[in-house]
Amino acid sequence: MVEKIKSRFFPGDDWLYFKIYCGYKVSDVLLTEIIKPFTEKLIRENYIKKWFFIRYTDPNYHIRFRLELTDKKNIGHVIHEFNNLLQEYIESKSVWSLQIDCYDREIERYGSNTMELAEEVFFNDSVEIINFLSTSKSEETDIVSESKPIFSLKLIDFYLSHFRLTDSQKLSFMQRLRDSFYKEFDINKDNKKQIEKVYNKHKESIYQQLLDTNNAITNTAIKQNIDEILKVAKQESTPENKVTYLISSFVHMSLNRLYYSNNRIHELVCYDVLWKFYKSKISRGL
Repeated sequence: MVEKIKSRFFPGDDWLYFKIYCGYKVSDVLLTEIIKPFTEKLIRENYIKKWFFIRYTDPNYHIRFRLELTDKKNIGHVIHEFNNLLQEYIESKSVWSLQIDCYDREIERYGSNTMELAEEVFFNDSVEIINFLSTSKSEETDIVSESKPIFSLKLIDFYLSHFRLTDSQKLSFMQRLRDSFYKEFDINKDNKKQIEKVYNKHKESIYQQLLDTNNAITNTAIKQNIDEILKVAKQESTPENKVTYLISSFVHMSLNRLYYSNNRIHELVCYDVLWKFYKSKISRGL
């Protein structure tokens, strides 16, 4: 009999879940200067197996920070240590609320047999994003070598490549997402012209960065996670549309982690730019 995967974790269970209410910009400081060294120390000392974060608004902006404990008895230590680290931000009101809540797994979205593998992707993606944020000082809208926009394009392409999509499949995938976002935001001709103008201005830089294999993202941990997911999908004869939905979910959550504001707008621009890139790449025979 197949063991049913646990869907909800209460405080005191294997997963510890913090909600950290703070401002947009201070969230990146918390991620890079508090959460990064804190989680590295917890893993090194074997207090946790993995962790991940997302950004959320309910309607107040906050970081959702989840940690899988190696032993439930460690919960007091982890809470105490994290609270101590946040004291300076709490006293200055940069962090105005810290809550502990239940963690409800999105099993319907990620699948019962791939939920735990998805959490591995969340973990390794969080590490990838937080490492980038630690080294990048660029603004969210600058199209430069190590900017968030360029990194996000590379990140999306990384996921599509390791889910083994061909360039033609990547183009179709981006077109579906782009069309969906165009509809969501009711994009008109003037909006399209604005996006086109930005793309044309930075086209050469975008091409150079995306075609430069020496500077591509090479996260072997995420690649291994994806390989395992594809293996399970093959064993279970998972329909192609479900795998595609899984890819779009991973990409969406990765961009959520990268940008602290206007996430959906950034997604739209990324999908539009990549659609143009793949279309041009195919036509050029690159």
